[in-house]
Amino acid sequence: MTSSQSQTSPQVQILLANANLSQREITQKMLKFYDASFLVDTCGSIQEAVRLAKTHHYDLILADEDIEEGDNFDLLQALQRNKINTPVLMLFSEDDTEKPARAMKLGATDYIKKARGYLTALPFAVKKAIEKARLEQQEAARSGAESIPRQKGYFMLNAQGKFTSVNPGLISLSGFSEDELLELTLLDLIPRHQQWYFFEWLNEVESKATKAPLEIELVGKYGTHVPVMLRLQPAFAEKDQVRGYRGEVEELEFNGRPPNGEALHFQEAQLIDQLWHLMETSREVSFPTLLGRLARLTCQIFKFKRATLAILDRARKAYIKVVMVGYGQPTEKEKRRLEVPKDVIDRIFENRYRIKVLYFEQDRRGRQHALASSMLERRSQRRRPAGQWHPRDIVVINLADRELNSFGYLSLDDPVPDFRANRTFFRTLELFSRLVSMLILNHRFTLEQAQRNRRLMQVLVTSNIFKLYLRLDELLQEIVWSVKFCLDFQLVILGLISQKTRKLEIRAVACDDKIKARQVSELKIDIEDFLTLFRPEFAQGKAYLIKRKHPALAEIKHVYYVDRHESRMPDEWSQAAAIAVPLKSQTGKIIGAIIIDDPVDLEYPDDSRLKTLEILANQISVAIQNRLIYASALKKNMQRRQSPENGGANRMPTSAGETSAEGNGGGFLKRIFKLNS
Repeated sequence: MTSSQSQTSPQVQILLANANLSQREITQKMLKFYDASFLVDTCGSIQEAVRLAKTHHYDLILADEDIEEGDNFDLLQALQRNKINTPVLMLFSEDDTEKPARAMKLGATDYIKKARGYLTALPFAVKKAIEKARLEQQEAARSGAESIPRQKGYFMLNAQGKFTSVNPGLISLSGFSEDELLELTLLDLIPRHQQWYFFEWLNEVESKATKAPLEIELVGKYGTHVPVMLRLQPAFAEKDQVRGYRGEVEELEFNGRPPNGEALHFQEAQLIDQLWHLMETSREVSFPTLLGRLARLTCQIFKFKRATLAILDRARKAYIKVVMVGYGQPTEKEKRRLEVPKDVIDRIFENRYRIKVLYFEQDRRGRQHALASSMLERRSQRRRPAGQWHPRDIVVINLADRELNSFGYLSLDDPVPDFRANRTFFRTLELFSRLVSMLILNHRFTLEQAQRNRRLMQVLVTSNIFKLYLRLDELLQEIVWSVKFCLDFQLVILGLISQKTRKLEIRAVACDDKIKARQVSELKIDIEDFLTLFRPEFAQGKAYLIKRKHPALAEIKHVYYVDRHESRMPDEWSQAAAIAVPLKSQTGKIIGAIIIDDPVDLEYPDDSRLKTLEILANQISVAIQNRLIYASALKKNMQRRQSPENGGANRMPTSAGETSAEGNGGGFLKRIFKLNS
């Protein structure tokens, strides 16, 4: 290309997004070498690309798959969320076969594969993409100009929404006769899947928060769906009670735009795709890391500058702020505010809302609706008019399970300047609440299961069965701490039945409070009371879950909970509850039990944790029996060596194990098994 040609060519503004500095420089030089009219800006991250695209006019964005904060699909979606309509040319690796088709489906203008020598073809691909985008914009503008309103219909409604007067225009649009319409309500003409949008809009109209019309469909007599622009003007009686409505519908030419339901479906599909991508890329990360990524993604999707994600700590009865995006480092005074009392959040979601908006400096209110909706209101204050969102208004998203039991919340505040809180925004938030709750619960469950499996594997690999060098008390002490380590219970007790005292004697206790552990270890339980722990009504497989006060556990409970008088929710672990698993001999007789209490998460254990406890209990029984066999065999060996026939009447034991064979549990174990033989 000659210099005179380059001087007369219009300038082409290009933004190149690539995390690799050397590749950016090479690509920039190649484009400039081909055509001096190419003005190329570069950036390395999604955030920087969006900022530049907002403040500069670009003819094209070159989006490489190697980019900070994600990939070129994340950049494409970020541009769409920020309503940046600049054409995007995507760059993919040579071996990618599925990504190009996906990129075109999601709205990319074109793509190019980075095969050998692709930089030579890149300038031609840039010009082709710019020309293609220009033709598409012209076609869209031409189609928009041809979309003109058509027929109009006018009507009157009473307070219940029933037609009281209709004009020929509405009769023509609906296909119903005048007599037929006067027996119907406006809701009878609105598709069921769009009634939710209508109720939301009507609430705003009645509260005088908006005068904007609603684009919706009317269902005709023979099932036809006619796109219309609906306007309603309520007539008020005393005390702001609605006594009727004056309405107008204006038919719209179909212009290729999807109706509200389909537009929402597209947004929901994008939302699901983003969360799916987050889940796939966060399988191996820690729980706080996932929450941090989730909070940042939420800000990007819904256009807020700050977000807080908190998780419920049942033991502390507070929501702990795990992630705070957009805030500076907290001062010492502010650190005390990183916990929100549980009852505060419970009051926000007291009517089992999934979304709640807290408007700054507004009192709570209650308002009756003339055309009543079957949907629960998600606010108790008057919604602000569009475009008047206060920076300190807060959107609170409930993170809850299927039964709407909250386990956390996600709050958003300080929206971007062009933020608009419309019906689609709140509808998408409700779907987001469900999907994010499912994602968090699934990730936490996966991590907890992996942790329990690792701990159980560690206990089984370093099995107590083979630790015959330990004294009995040392063996039992190691067992209870292994159980505590595996199952996250704060109190684990191992007791064995004594033939001499006819009581269950506490032989080992695992508890972080050393004083309480010592006091519990001194307790003894009457054998008759102890055996009533294993009634069929308490059975959960081979474990026994006791949820009410029981005489066998009364002294243990008194010692352990003496200084704790906290109220608990019905679904939380009761201070009267405990789990007991019997320890049995080879003949199936009960020789003792392992008792656990006070789970860290205050939740009743699921089947997998109970199965783990059963495995450990079986392990304990085998370990005790092995210790008995070993002690008995060791004693016989010592007696044989010291017998007169072997000339060893005065022979000293040769090992520390021999000196402790009888005094370190052998006699006690014999009494246990003799009792149950």
